[in-house]
Amino acid sequence: MNTNSSVMSFSSIREIFSVYWRDEKVADVDYTPSKTTAKVYTKDPGKIPFIDGADSYQIALFIESRCWGKDGLI
Repeated sequence: MNTNSSVMSFSSIREIFSVYWRDEKVADVDYTPSKTTAKVYTKDPGKIPFIDGADSYQIALFIESRCWGKDGLI
């Protein structure tokens, strides 16, 4: 039985997503375990979620700030 076809290695994980401010696209993020890149499309300081070229830690802080808290509360 060959199980290699059903196993995904950690290094093959890739997530690409966009960040919106209402209906305006303000950033794209391309995440892999070894490298994260962010491209910001707005100059409005109130809409910038993170700096252009943000690393995975900065992006994780942004995502965590928009999700349920660790205790289940906002």
